[in-house]
Amino acid sequence: MYDSNIIKIMGFKEDDCVCFSTKDSKKDYKVRLCKVSAILNELNNQQELNYYISHATHCGSGSLHEYNFREIIEMVIDIDYGIHHKHAPFATLDEAKTAAAKLLPTPTLMISSGGGIQMHYRLKERLNASDSKVVDRFKRTAQRIQSLVGADSCQAIGHVFRLPYTTNYKDGAEPRHVEIIACDPDLEYDFAWLESWASRHAPLKVATRVARKKTQKKKKRNDGQDRSLEVFKLIERLLRKHPKVTDRKLLAKLKQSPCFNHYTGAAMDPETRCLADIRRIKKKLTADKRPEPKNEVVEIEYTGEMTEQLLKARERFDQIVYPTNNSRVDISLSIIEKLFLDKSQAIINFPCAAGKTTAAMIIASAHANPKNRIWIVTEKISSVIYIAETLRNLGVNALEWHGRDDRKCKVSHQIFKRYKSRTICAKCENHCTAYRKYMSKNVWDEESADVLVTTHSHWSAAIAGEKIPSSVRMIFVDETPSLMEYFPFTLDDIEDIKTVFEENKELLETLNHDVNYICDTLKDADCCKIHPLNCLRHKDDILRCAYKLFTDEKLIADTFEKILSFVNFFSSPDSIYGMLEQRNGIKTYTFIQGSVNLRTPIPHIILDGSSLMSDVKWEGFKIYKCKDLIQEYPNTHIHALLGNPTKNKLQDETFFNELTRKIVEIASGNNPIMLFKNKDLESSPGLAENVKELSTKLVESGSELIVMNRGEHIGSNKGREAVVNAVCMSLFNSLPYYVLRAALVSASNISSSQIWKILFKAPSMKKDGGFTDDRIQETYIRCIVVDLYQTIMRGCIRNYPDAEYNVICVISGTEIISILQEELPKAQFIFEDSWILDMLLEGNSDAKIVSLMSDDVSERAKFQKVASLKEAVGF
Repeated sequence: MYDSNIIKIMGFKEDDCVCFSTKDSKKDYKVRLCKVSAILNELNNQQELNYYISHATHCGSGSLHEYNFREIIEMVIDIDYGIHHKHAPFATLDEAKTAAAKLLPTPTLMISSGGGIQMHYRLKERLNASDSKVVDRFKRTAQRIQSLVGADSCQAIGHVFRLPYTTNYKDGAEPRHVEIIACDPDLEYDFAWLESWASRHAPLKVATRVARKKTQKKKKRNDGQDRSLEVFKLIERLLRKHPKVTDRKLLAKLKQSPCFNHYTGAAMDPETRCLADIRRIKKKLTADKRPEPKNEVVEIEYTGEMTEQLLKARERFDQIVYPTNNSRVDISLSIIEKLFLDKSQAIINFPCAAGKTTAAMIIASAHANPKNRIWIVTEKISSVIYIAETLRNLGVNALEWHGRDDRKCKVSHQIFKRYKSRTICAKCENHCTAYRKYMSKNVWDEESADVLVTTHSHWSAAIAGEKIPSSVRMIFVDETPSLMEYFPFTLDDIEDIKTVFEENKELLETLNHDVNYICDTLKDADCCKIHPLNCLRHKDDILRCAYKLFTDEKLIADTFEKILSFVNFFSSPDSIYGMLEQRNGIKTYTFIQGSVNLRTPIPHIILDGSSLMSDVKWEGFKIYKCKDLIQEYPNTHIHALLGNPTKNKLQDETFFNELTRKIVEIASGNNPIMLFKNKDLESSPGLAENVKELSTKLVESGSELIVMNRGEHIGSNKGREAVVNAVCMSLFNSLPYYVLRAALVSASNISSSQIWKILFKAPSMKKDGGFTDDRIQETYIRCIVVDLYQTIMRGCIRNYPDAEYNVICVISGTEIISILQEELPKAQFIFEDSWILDMLLEGNSDAKIVSLMSDDVSERAKFQKVASLKEAVGF
């Protein structure tokens, strides 16, 4: 009788369903799902077969893919030895036993399989195999422990192992008994202890001795050349030359080349191996689609040097504001101060949570004085006020400088535009922080302040009017200053601009002609290149008129700044593209320019962590990055629902119910939860109702909710404690944002038929994700990666990269995931049917993948699903 106690010591119960495998000496496999009790009955009547059992229980139906396994019972480390393995790390059983005893924890069971040792570690509590976070942790722990003894890689859920008290049959070798070497039936392990032990004793990325030997043997020819590299280069050259070629056609071409011999002579089918390489290179080329930045990129090293002034200023900041005792702020302070002292024109491409804004404030507090004045520019008025107040608390002579604040001003924007701002502010009893600017004789600057904190719009207008005084020695610009690249206007804005020309009929007629030309060019909703405007031949006259009207208080500051920005933007010698969008009956014309030239001798430091994704050149600037600031996020999980994140999609009840189910499931017991939604939901009642119902469910379940609006995905610190991030908003930017950038990069017009499916209502997008136009799609991918990265970084990993953190979002196309993986190293991306993508990357055929899919849908639907995934990743 077979000793059933051994199965119990391994951790199994008789009613557990497991994967049971047998094979004869010639490797004829038979795999079944059955209960342990049935396996014990079969083992009582053993035949000349090899017997194997999985280390995890199965749900009982479906394929043998990992997602169908239910519980992990034990961890097994399998160490090869002897002549029966070509690359075994140990020559004899005694060597393997000695190494295991010296390097690994004591196992519950130690089994000699006749050519290896199995180290079985029974778990006190079974692990949930359907929880991807748990599975990832299990695999990482097993990989670490395996690396210590050069063990086989067998951490996959559902891997099978030889059963003790059976026989090892192998063709050409004597039968060997599978025996128990050591057994401690009471010894079991808490998984958290194993995980902690592994992290202390073994780094994750240690290659096993087996892997190293196999790699060396595989790669080297007799002449010492790297054959795999040669093949990779050939495939990459062919794919760059023929990007639309199918996998099969390229495979047929490669089979005619001598290089294909690289794939023969191995156990795996050579065509499958070759297809795997083709698809991996296609995936790599997809990630490489983003164009190189237009500015020179400089890798700058951290030297640790800081001036005495800066060290004292930082100490004061730590005492009064908040402590900055982390290495990332050290790096930012040191590097940015050096660029500040060198008066560099610099774009700082440091990632989120690198302390760029904090560094700017501390540097300003250390170095600002009446002879060395500094401007700090940021997007939101609330940020302007916060930075100015913080600097004053540090003893710095700082002032906020901004226009009308919607949150404070009781006078409507329409009335403010109609009447003189100075008159309105003078009568106002509640003087807000905008009062100083509107009542000042010099609207541009207050030279009595050592640090002036202002908005992007004020800064761009001051640049356009060349009104920044020479006493300013450095300008820090925080967050992406996109207002320098874009210029939107409505017909109401044009009417404001026309006020400059009321007393000059000739100029007014020229402007009207230009406006008519723009409206006529863009009337069909095409994205078109805009030729130089005639009215700007009279640029000096326009500026003189604007200054006179402003001095005579006939123009409010906002309109004056708008006119200067209009003149500066359309004076650009570079390409300008425009596009019309119509929403709620209001026509908005948006434009983009190909380069930004500040035309000022005052040095700038731009704090923009996404500058490597930019399609626009900043004249005279270099982009600086630092490898010491790269972070890894090993416990971050991005749960992606594949689909177009449009309002229409999120208003779909079935789709949003699936999104809700996923969010509620992951959010259960995790607090606080960050919920991102569209800022304005009035025009999308269906989406508003969906988000409201989701919020109610989360609150009723006891969740602590942090509600975030679109726009807060950049720069906001509100959600830093969140451990779950639910992204329930549509596209981050309006359609023109993506289309205009696509036109700029491709240097071509884009017709409305390529932009819109339903004019001004529904963009032209694929059913399964992404824009139908390749130019727009490639731009969209780059832009959405930046926005998703910024959104993801609002949560707890901003301060604690190793924290457990879950994000749920809707993504149109897995190519976005490919690029986002580069921005978030070690983060895990989980999406429906991700196993299909894995199998595609392994070179498997469509038919094989379909054979493993659930029988819930038709075979035709299965093939369509595989085809959609292949299209999404460019296979």
